[in-house]
Amino acid sequence: NLSFKDNYFDFLVGVGVLECLRTPKKALKELQRVLKKRGKAALRFANDESIWEMLENIKKSVGKPTDPHFTRHYKMDYITSELKKAGFRITGISGTVLFPLFLLPRWAEKILDIILIRTKLAYLLEKLTYKNIFFVKRFYYSYVVKIEKI
Repeated sequence: NLSFKDNYFDFLVGVGVLECLRTPKKALKELQRVLKKRGKAALRFANDESIWEMLENIKKSVGKPTDPHFTRHYKMDYITSELKKAGFRITGISGTVLFPLFLLPRWAEKILDIILIRTKLAYLLEKLTYKNIFFVKRFYYSYVVKIEKI
């Protein structure tokens, strides 16, 4: 329960919030309440079909400790369905690429990090993965969903 009046905000950003809550449906209803009519929001959701999710599941299956910050991950179909049920119109969806560089030797990690940051390679990879559904499901760490209150 947020301590704001109904229809209070024009715009909200939620990054890494909803996947940490036990009741995301309740949170979406609360978001609907505090956002003004035609108000907009951008919400980030961790991708249930990403490489990260696969790695965490492998670690769990062999009894290795998992990331203590690991949160709930969602399938895109579920997210879009819940947002529509909560009374939002989806105005855009994009993905955020986060490659697990820690899987590489330290020297290779540093080189790839420099290449991704100092060139447009990360941007080009994102455009490539967006067009290929297999890569979208596996390569995107999370989705950013832009919504508008109806």
